[in-house]
This record gives sequence, structure tokens and C-alpha cells, in this order.
Amino acid sequence: MNYEYNVYKIAEQDENELLQSTNPFAFVILATKKALYGKTAAQPTKLELKKQLLRVLAVMKDRLQLDKKDLLTLFIFMDHMIKLESQYQQEFNQEIKNWEGGTMITYEDELKQEARKEGREEGREEGKREGRQEEKIEITRNLIKLGIPLDFIKKATGKEQISKSTIPCKLKIKTQSHKQWFEAMKMIKQ
Repeated sequence: MNYEYNVYKIAEQDENELLQSTNPFAFVILATKKALYGKTAAQPTKLELKKQLLRVLAVMKDRLQLDKKDLLTLFIFMDHMIKLESQYQQEFNQEIKNWEGGTMITYEDELKQEARKEGREEGREEGKREGRQEEKIEITRNLIKLGIPLDFIKKATGKEQISKSTIPCKLKIKTQSHKQWFEAMKMIKQ
């Protein structure tokens, strides 16, 4: 067997073609190419590469009419491709804050805002689920207090078992026979 694969050599791609491309993925290739170049470069050189890429991204944003999410995705990719030491990263972050007259917030702030928003949405959903569960428990308690047969309660609430915490302490379970009493005890979780 013989396998042949297409090869795409990032280092051989023409930067001018990448800069003129209408495909946002061209920025990914350009950022990767710059990262390969800067792999062994000094920190000031890497900082300049990131600043160059930031300017390219600003131009691409307007030319390709990238939405905020796509812009953020490309920015994060570029930021992770070229790592800087702390002091240089702080200088780069300042450059980001100055980008477009200070209207661009740093991507960390953007990610934190999105994470908070997702967390609030998840919390609401979890709260709704817990509320529905508490409501079922309360309905079960009320039906037990009214002396409704446990088989009916089981069908009405969809609960296979009824926990001891659901049953009021001084409740007497009314049954017609010993068999029903034993069945009721099986339903009650120990």
C-alpha cells in the first residue's frame, strides 16, 4: 500500500496573497507563518510581530466585515500562536486597548463577559429544574397528607420512589390490606 497526502507548506505561502485574500482563514495561515518566523526570535521581535498581526486583523475586519465573534476567534488564535513574556504581553495588551481609539476591549474581558452570560443562563436553567423538582415534592407531600393512594401519587408525579423526607413525620399511611402497606413501604426510599 502506498499513501499520498497533499502537503501545504505554510512557510512557502506568499504574504501578499494572504493579505489580499477574502478568506478569514488566510489570517490563520499568516499568523502561523509569523509564529514560525518568530519561534527563535527575541521578545521585542515577537512583540512587533504581534503588533503587525493586530494591524492586519484591523484591516481584515473592515475589509471582510468580520463580526465580533469571528474577530475574537482570529485574535485569540494569533495571541496563542505567539507567546510573550509578562512585560511584553502587558505592552501588547496596552496596544489592544489603544486599538481603534480605545473602543476595542481586551479579549480576556470579552471572554469573561461571555462566560458570565453563559453561567447566568445555565444557572437559570438549573434553577428552573430544581424548582420543578421541589414543586413535585410539595405536590407529593400534599397528596400523601390527603390520604391519596401511593399508586395514584406515583402515576401522577412520575416518581418511582418517594423518599422519607417527602413524607411528613407524623403521617399514618392508610391502606386497605397488609399487601398494600408492604407495597407502600417498598416505594418509600430508606
